Amino acid sequence: MGLQGRMDLLQRDYRVLIEQKSGKGGYPQRDPDTPVYQEKHYVQMLLYMAMLHYGYERDGQPIRNSDIQSFLLYSKYKKGLVRLGVAPELLHRALMLRNQIAYCEMSYAKGGAEVLLRMKPKQLRRKEMSDRFWATWVKPEIERVLTPIQTATPLEQTYFLRMLRFVATEHVLSKMGHNNKEDSGFAAKWHSSLDEKLASGSIIDRLEIQELVKDESGVVALKLTQQTADEAGIASLNFRLGDIVTLYAYENNTTPDIRKTIVHRGTIDEMYNEESHLIINIRLRAPQSDEVVFAQRKNWSWAVEHDFYEASTTSLFRSLHQFLSAPAHRKSLILGQRSPEIDRGIELKGDYGEFNDLVRGAMQARDLYLVVGPPGTGKTSFGLLNILKEQLLQGGSILLMAYTNRAVDEICSKLVEEGLDFLRIGSPFSCERPYREYLIENRTKECKNIGEIRDLIDNCRIFVGTTTAITSASVSLFRLKSFDLAIIDEASQILEPQLLGLLSATKDANITNTPLFRVALPRQTGEPGGGEESIEDGGGASIQRFVLIGDHKQLPAVVQQSEEESKVTEQCLIDIGLTNCRNSLFERLYNKTLSNCSPLFKRGVRGESFYFLSKQGRMHAEIAEFPNNAFYEGKLGVVGLPHQLETIEGRRIEFIAVPKPDETESDKVNVNEARVIAREVVKAIKEAGEN
Repeated sequence: MGLQGRMDLLQRDYRVLIEQKSGKGGYPQRDPDTPVYQEKHYVQMLLYMAMLHYGYERDGQPIRNSDIQSFLLYSKYKKGLVRLGVAPELLHRALMLRNQIAYCEMSYAKGGAEVLLRMKPKQLRRKEMSDRFWATWVKPEIERVLTPIQTATPLEQTYFLRMLRFVATEHVLSKMGHNNKEDSGFAAKWHSSLDEKLASGSIIDRLEIQELVKDESGVVALKLTQQTADEAGIASLNFRLGDIVTLYAYENNTTPDIRKTIVHRGTIDEMYNEESHLIINIRLRAPQSDEVVFAQRKNWSWAVEHDFYEASTTSLFRSLHQFLSAPAHRKSLILGQRSPEIDRGIELKGDYGEFNDLVRGAMQARDLYLVVGPPGTGKTSFGLLNILKEQLLQGGSILLMAYTNRAVDEICSKLVEEGLDFLRIGSPFSCERPYREYLIENRTKECKNIGEIRDLIDNCRIFVGTTTAITSASVSLFRLKSFDLAIIDEASQILEPQLLGLLSATKDANITNTPLFRVALPRQTGEPGGGEESIEDGGGASIQRFVLIGDHKQLPAVVQQSEEESKVTEQCLIDIGLTNCRNSLFERLYNKTLSNCSPLFKRGVRGESFYFLSKQGRMHAEIAEFPNNAFYEGKLGVVGLPHQLETIEGRRIEFIAVPKPDETESDKVNVNEARVIAREVVKAIKEAGEN
């Protein structure tokens, strides 16, 4: 049906369906105790009924509408239970609207959003809408979307539309999948066979419920187990802690089918191997008041597959639109129209030894500084941490971010070691247990009122989270607090649209909800969409300065489109260094900064707006020789640790031919390579023991 929703009450045999509403019913009301249903609520009920009728069966037969007793429950009324039947015409209108939404989403991926450049609010007015309602509520909302787009400069418009097309294409592919990649997209849930899902590690089947976790609201989590003899174990699965998933039951002699049964949505809280069993704990997003839902039927098992959420893409659309309303000074930096600004008068208050030049450069940068960290150079331990320490001495608040939760956990570990207090933004399921006490939701539990929560936020100087989590929380966070510095680790793995919301956020942004975007309104100072604010106050920005740490020679950002599909053809964008949307903002800004450097800086390891961490402590110089010359122009030296200086007889590097993996294996696992590595490690240990 192309629909999904969470029903408030559904009888297990699908005969009774109730949707609860806490607000008012429709108008006019003949009896104050008896509500009149609202049409939008009725439409929701009709769509639920259609899902049951077309997608589900009872006793092997399709469910008839006449077999479903459907109710709207307006809980504030004494006689609030309203029974409703079928309404074919209204259902048809709803499905037509569904089709139009799908058409629009697919058209954005093909440049359809260009209509926003020409659209007028009056084109969207419905005939039956009153003048007052239109002028007071609807027209201003539409203008808040269209005005920043239509008043932007030609370069800003081109950038916005190209990035919007890129994001929209990623969104479509995340649903429909890619022709060149098997088992891709959410549609693979019903297009891929069970064997294909097992090979890619995208399903866990044959699960049995071992334990139900309950509280006063009902069942809140489940512990499931699967007997497995898989040699690769968890490594062969495409699931990680914090992943959002679906859980559903299926009959053992049938293929698991997410469309044919009740689905529970949840988050993986824990996953591990225990002897010959896989254990997985799933925290439900909606507690189930009756545990009978999970009663194990004879010859039935449970399956887990990945879930899909629109919210991540919605935040990217919002960030793109927010870019158009950013301060003009910030937009010109993002679009390469000016170089980052430097204040050479700023001196250090701390001493960081050989990293003094790095930290001084980061402090003197007034809006942007880039740190390139090849493998083993300590970009977190020395780069991020030393810059953080100096900023704490200089004053102000700091945001620490990374692309993955694993990297954020590493940052948290460094802060704990240093005894630094911080608040973490994000979900407890994506956070390692030692750092969950620092989550803002746990810290605020001790607060007695809103005032104490504000004091907690005001007094804490360090906030930590993934870029996604901070972007999602930015609407409320930046209303309460502004930041002097944001340090973003793993920046070379982050696409431009994923950072634009943070780079563009302003202190006084007004927020509104619209059908297409959730946007920040433009500042009403100077030119449309921005203004000539001074750099001293960050141009009204919520974050005054950014330090991006990464290495574009290592892992790139994850992109579903092919290199040809994400290629940029607009000349004005190519002129600012944007040649492919799959490249990170870090890479584009670094290349732009490097091109503006003098030949002396290009040969060295630092410039006015960047620093190259040139000493690695991970590899012996002989092992590092290839990446040093192939990727880093010979600039990468060694720290000089004992394991980097010792000499051995023979070669340190050996190339070993390994048979191709079995086609049934996950693309994340290569058992043949694992065996060879284990064999070589055992061999090395034995040789070391003999010596």
